[in-house]
Amino acid sequence: MKVKALKNLIYNGTFHQTGDVFDMKDSEVTGFENRHWVIRLLQSGTKPAAKVNGLPPLEVDVKSKKK
Repeated sequence: MKVKALKNLIYNGTFHQTGDVFDMKDSEVTGFENRHWVIRLLQSGTKPAAKVNGLPPLEVDVKSKKK
């Protein structure tokens, strides 16, 4: 599983700096997350779009500005 290091750490004999993305065993990810050393990355690669129902689209009326 792909994870991102939140702190400098050594995993399987390899040094990873803050912000590095690397693979980690699924069984070990939870323990490292609980210590706030790594975070899981989204598997799909894209964030889901926020859906808001019932709101009209935002329209800007440029002509109605006061001088």
